[in-house]
Amino acid sequence: MEVFIQSIEGGIYPMTIDSGTTISELKSKIKKDSRISSQGLLTFLDLDLTEEDGLTVEECVRLGNNTFQVTQFKGVGDDARGGAQVKKIRSEMDIKVILGDKHKFQCVKILPNKDMEFSPTKSLGVVYHQEGEENGKRTYSMEKFQMPGKGKIEVRRDEDDRADVYFIPDGDETEQKLVGKVKTYDESRNSQESMLMRILGSKAFGNMTKLVGVIGDFVFGGLEAANTEG
Repeated sequence: MEVFIQSIEGGIYPMTIDSGTTISELKSKIKKDSRISSQGLLTFLDLDLTEEDGLTVEECVRLGNNTFQVTQFKGVGDDARGGAQVKKIRSEMDIKVILGDKHKFQCVKILPNKDMEFSPTKSLGVVYHQEGEENGKRTYSMEKFQMPGKGKIEVRRDEDDRADVYFIPDGDETEQKLVGKVKTYDESRNSQESMLMRILGSKAFGNMTKLVGVIGDFVFGGLEAANTEG
């Protein structure tokens, strides 16, 4: 089957995949495609696919669209216009960060030793413990850090194998070690998390696919009857 990948820059590129390809496999394929920058968030119908790796591409396409977008990571729920904000992060270790507030947030995986960008945000949380694996029912324990100005974030491994967070201001190499506050975010209270899974699992979606099937039977059945009569 053929799908299309829209890059951060706006280019749209066709990609041929097997119908059983998962979102995780699609992400890997995008990373290997030299035409497309993979330093972003994979979305479908503006829905975040960060935690939907087990979903198949075919299940997404059944919603009536075959275009996936690579977009910048977003600080969901943060009003980051002006003032203190960051949009770049680099980590020495594989971590997850939380962008947004407790009622509207995204959990984003940060790859080690790689500069990554997201939409400007005034705060972010570094996850140190996750409880649960089921979409929509996970809880994240984190240290949440407020940004003291405009700049970038570096996460470094300390001698006890824990994450230290440093803020580096724009135009100034004088870094500042940040102190965070312990917070717990619950996906069951999150309006942003797993919206695609809710759509795919909803009764409305089931009825919609049945309706598409009925319309298809009607149209193609009518065409077959017409061809028989002709």
